[in-house]
Amino acid sequence: MNKKCIFCTFAAVLAMAVTVDAQQYQPLNAGFENWDGSAVDAEPTSWNSFASGDGSMASLASSPHHYHRSGHRTGGTGSSYLVLYTKSIMGIKANGNMTTGRIHMGAVSATSESNYNYTARSASGFNQPFTATPDSLYVWVSYYASDASSKASVSAFIHGNSDFRDPNDINTASIYAGKAVLQFARTTNSATSPVWSLKKVPFTYSGTATPAYLLMSLTTNMTPGGGSAGDSLMIDDIQFVYSAWLNSITMNGSTLPDFERGHLEYTVYVDDEAEAATLQFAAVPQASDATVTVDTLDGSTVNTPNVVVVYRFNVTAEDGTAKAYNVLVKKRSGSEIIATVRSETPSLTAYPNPAADMIQVEPRGHGEGTVMVQIINAQGATVATYEVPQGGAAIPVGKLTAGVYILKTPLAATRIVRL
Repeated sequence: MNKKCIFCTFAAVLAMAVTVDAQQYQPLNAGFENWDGSAVDAEPTSWNSFASGDGSMASLASSPHHYHRSGHRTGGTGSSYLVLYTKSIMGIKANGNMTTGRIHMGAVSATSESNYNYTARSASGFNQPFTATPDSLYVWVSYYASDASSKASVSAFIHGNSDFRDPNDINTASIYAGKAVLQFARTTNSATSPVWSLKKVPFTYSGTATPAYLLMSLTTNMTPGGGSAGDSLMIDDIQFVYSAWLNSITMNGSTLPDFERGHLEYTVYVDDEAEAATLQFAAVPQASDATVTVDTLDGSTVNTPNVVVVYRFNVTAEDGTAKAYNVLVKKRSGSEIIATVRSETPSLTAYPNPAADMIQVEPRGHGEGTVMVQIINAQGATVATYEVPQGGAAIPVGKLTAGVYILKTPLAATRIVRL
């Protein structure tokens, strides 16, 4: 039988529930909301600076190159963020430097191999065990450098069971699993007027080690000793992103002609129920470690005329982030044109999920302007309300009691878990 199909999007669906476990999926204190003391140059909790470094030159370079500032990045809701700055010590430019590991200072020369950041497995507070494999790194930055050619750096290495050193070991594939390295030029021409920019960089898994630890490094200049005194890097809301998108849906071996990753629902028109029974669907996730399950639902479960069957593709990322794609197989009434009709499906994405401190909320297809987002507890009570731009924003969940909540807009909803 000669099949004729039309694809179009329709109403939104709720995301799948997630399962909570003890796995760490995000850098600790990634929003820089917690600090080891009230001093302006206290270290952010779970992060380390020159003040807690080691090595033979530690006493000379232990003065702070950072401080915390009240406020948040554009569209954010946190109460503080991190500022790193370059300073001159004995005529040598010392870049602002912050790491999840420890700073080792073994030489006066900034470019010496005796100076590095490293995971100190035997020292409490100077390592972050980490076995997940995120797909991308998102971070908000505002960077000032007096020299327009200067570039700041944010790097994340997921490495094996070793005291991995950055930069000494960054090209040794046998001791790391994956990396995300971001180098970027200034975003503002004034050290006192931040201009925030969301940077996104994919993780690449070119190493061969089994993931065991995470080493992140943040610095005002990608070149040791580079830049100028007074260069500053502001950082807020680091986020590891895990993909629950599909790369394709195929029908009888052929990709849906107008499949788009961000469109969650499609309708396939057939001539009769017998034809519908011959259709075979499959899906390929964007991330290889995402799982896809398929539910076949009777058409009566959808409040849409002439639906014979619904195929629901449930995509779950490694961290529990979930999306559902629906394909409705609908009997043609005779009036449809063989074409593709596009419309933005109202949807609501939230990640990481589960979350501990902050959760990124991204409503789409809700019209113009901001979107009212409610957090509803298990008893049905609204515990918080935020206005979120359509492009998305991070909202705090750290003060919520651990448990399951519903994140709801006027047109969509999803379930989130507070760790």
